[in-house]
Amino acid sequence: MWFSGNTFSHFYQAFQKFRNNPVISCLAVNSCTNIFIQLTHLKILMDVTESLIMETSKMREELVVRLQHLIPENTEGERFLENIKAYASDSDYFMKRKDYVRSFECVVWAWAWLEIGLEMNLLREE
Repeated sequence: MWFSGNTFSHFYQAFQKFRNNPVISCLAVNSCTNIFIQLTHLKILMDVTESLIMETSKMREELVVRLQHLIPENTEGERFLENIKAYASDSDYFMKRKDYVRSFECVVWAWAWLEIGLEMNLLREE
């Protein structure tokens, strides 16, 4: 489990103390429910963040490998390669600052430039 069992044990003990007082019992149940919902939302956010970090890192690593084999065909291809490297660098910048969404966006843009450059024959792979 991602949360401590002791947390619910404490809530239950507090609830048992005041179970004969309907107002306090209602408040205790409401507080426990709100805390549980907040913990659940936090867990979901943590899972999404972890997935985003992992996917961005994986895409970034694959991009680095592909970049080693790219050759520009002309001046426009050099510009494409420069933009791919710039987006890859921006992705690293945002990852270090824990701005995971922007880091992911940058690596996606880098891949888009790479694929378009290959498709338009501005870049080629060795």
